[in-house]
Amino acid sequence: MQEIKNSQHSLRRETRKIVGIQIIDGRCIDKNKLSHLLVQKFGKDAFQAEMRHNKFFIRARSRLTEDEIRTCFH
Repeated sequence: MQEIKNSQHSLRRETRKIVGIQIIDGRCIDKNKLSHLLVQKFGKDAFQAEMRHNKFFIRARSRLTEDEIRTCFH
């Protein structure tokens, strides 16, 4: 499984049809759960994720829903 990394070593992936950036407050998010969700939903090579200033910046072909984000809480 790919790990979400800090901005200095951010996860970069080849992507298709990226629809913009979704920003998620990282204070209550377990990054391992988020990483697993992103791989399950988009595939391991179909998203970009980076953490900066306690926020996750996610680029993918669609946005995560509020319910999906809640599954990543601590």
